[in-house]
Amino acid sequence: MNIKRRAALIKLVVDITATTQTLTELREQEMQYIDNLPESLTETENATAAEQAVDDMDTATDSLQAAIEAITEATGERELP
Repeated sequence: MNIKRRAALIKLVVDITATTQTLTELREQEMQYIDNLPESLTETENATAAEQAVDDMDTATDSLQAAIEAITEATGERELP
């Protein structure tokens, strides 16, 4: 792989890592919202939607992590920044 493509892949890993961190922060905020719901609202549509959003963010995070691993492997490196 030439240096230019390798550098582009490394930048992509950095960008995906930043996105993953942002997603993790948003997930934590959504979990705090769920945890702070009054007992009377835990079975509402909003609570269910929030729980689904957390599950979806977990799935997205896993996918981003898999992308990071695959791209890192494509560069021939064991680990990238």
